[in-house]
Amino acid sequence: MPRAHDRTFLRYLLLQVPGWVLLAALLFVLRTELGLSGWLAAVILIAWTAKDLVLYRFVRSAYEEGPASAAEHLVGGHGVVTEPLTPRGYIRVRGELWRAEMRSAREMPVGSTVRIVSARGLTLHVDPPE
Repeated sequence: MPRAHDRTFLRYLLLQVPGWVLLAALLFVLRTELGLSGWLAAVILIAWTAKDLVLYRFVRSAYEEGPASAAEHLVGGHGVVTEPLTPRGYIRVRGELWRAEMRSAREMPVGSTVRIVSARGLTLHVDPPE
């Protein structure tokens, strides 16, 4: 299985390909219609590709995969019940109020601590702490 860095680099390269093809087509037209020399066209295409490879280092984080929502960042953390979970209610996590649902039929009173085990949309699924 490819590493995350390899997948990110592949994603970046695949998004650059249309630009490279468009530039190659433009250079071909300039060569056939205006007489642009072949070596100059090749140098321009190589320089453009090299520029994209150098810039990858600076834009890599924009191409990396991450959690689909802010709620997924909270998985593994803990929250405090602010409205009884019967089994649905609200918890406070990092100073924010989140809708929560107990995975079991058990109820949790206000002030209880719960562990966040998953997220679906903007609802956190919680269990009692272990």
